Amino acid sequence: MVTLTLTPNLSRYSSRGDPNPNPCSPNPYTPSNPITVGDKGAAAIAEALKTNAVLKELVIGAQSIGAAGASALGEALKVNKVLKELSLTGNSIGDAGATALAAALRVNNALTVLDARSCSIRTEGGKAIAEALEVNGGAGRALELTLMDNFIGGAGIAAIGKVLRPNAITAPHLDAQVGRRSVRGAAEWV
Repeated sequence: MVTLTLTPNLSRYSSRGDPNPNPCSPNPYTPSNPITVGDKGAAAIAEALKTNAVLKELVIGAQSIGAAGASALGEALKVNKVLKELSLTGNSIGDAGATALAAALRVNNALTVLDARSCSIRTEGGKAIAEALEVNGGAGRALELTLMDNFIGGAGIAAIGKVLRPNAITAPHLDAQVGRRSVRGAAEWV
């Protein structure tokens, strides 16, 4: 499997005894890292994804990608049939970015893992993802969806759970968070 990983190396912070040197969470210790992807870099990666024939996993964690970068990636995923795993952990894509990725999930059957931990996604983004899964959740579809450290709220969790309950899709792994309470398996919320 061909993987491209663009994430800051936060291992040096653990030696300082920081309680959570986690790139998934907003971190006051922004590492000096020569790689900063941002929205422009995400757009360039998205253009390459449109014709990609080999990249199976793309990890772009904590790289200052916002809604515009997520929108570009979403457009690329509408035509890319090769990428299996996408991780945008620690980027502030928000509801607009989540909605753009949801639009891609409506037509993309290749993606089996979407990790959007700590991406500033709120209720509207969670609902958009649920609607996309309802449209393109055909029998046998497996999607590992991680939404921890977002605040999609009870309504967002319930929307996702409603899609999961009739087993329209198989979710081998779903992590979400409502406030400070972590929930595994959104089907419990409906």
